[in-house]
Amino acid sequence: MSMPFSVAKPRSLFQEICDPEIQPLAIVTCQTQCYNGPDDGEDLNREKWLAALSERNRAIGSGRIEVTNQEHSHYYIARKPELLAGFEETAQQWATILARRYGERFARRVLQEAREEFEALLPGLPYIGGEENHLTSSLIGSVQCLALYRVMKGHGRSAADTGSILYDAVKLHAEKYVTRIPPSQQLSREALMERRRERARRSQERQYAWDWVYTFVEGDGERCDYGYDFTECATEKFYRALGAQEFLPFYCFLDFPKCELGGLGLSRTMTLAEGGSKCDFRFKEGGKSTQDWPPPFLKGD
Repeated sequence: MSMPFSVAKPRSLFQEICDPEIQPLAIVTCQTQCYNGPDDGEDLNREKWLAALSERNRAIGSGRIEVTNQEHSHYYIARKPELLAGFEETAQQWATILARRYGERFARRVLQEAREEFEALLPGLPYIGGEENHLTSSLIGSVQCLALYRVMKGHGRSAADTGSILYDAVKLHAEKYVTRIPPSQQLSREALMERRRERARRSQERQYAWDWVYTFVEGDGERCDYGYDFTECATEKFYRALGAQEFLPFYCFLDFPKCELGGLGLSRTMTLAEGGSKCDFRFKEGGKSTQDWPPPFLKGD
């Protein structure tokens, strides 16, 4: 059955931008609020606001300042137990791969530290609308993975090592990611397409500076059924603000196995993570994703 928004099982970016009511993915993650970006009318300088967010996160982490937006911060704080429970559920999907490669002792230690890291990241997560924004849980999911990456890096493991763990976990635990719902609960194809168009239009309003901004791309009837061009990405902004840009391409690469598990072929020629002007998602229902591990950027293609 359809899985509504849940703090215990937030949704992935793939789930939200593709078919959230047809093939929801049980991907879990975290959320919190810190800096909402410039006020209305203020010039949005990318480098300035990334620097501001990074400094604010450092200040929050050190205890020098507290989150001042009580309404927004309460949204995440009130859900902290569920968010941590959700993280633990996701971490169990990583445990098998970690233990296989590095041993059970290492796996237990890393997962415990990643949980602590995830909890520590919560107060600095930018608010992008909470439940009113269907992509909030995608941001949460990316922070779960960020926590694992940061801990793995502390143990001398590379961004590619963490990316490979996450990729294999998606493949190994496919049943955790895909849940089909009865046809009677599905929107019609026309209604789904219109909802996608409307959400893309709303993103152009830029209500929250840290949110995703994208346009809907009509399908050509042959190579793709529909697509999106993302020119701003909340995950990319947050990762860069915390100095985790080396991990960004690996996290974004997870879209390929997730799409294929959901019955969609994904093709993409560029991403913001790799320095492109946009992330150009193109989807083909019933198709195959165009890339597999290792990613082209790792192979040097």
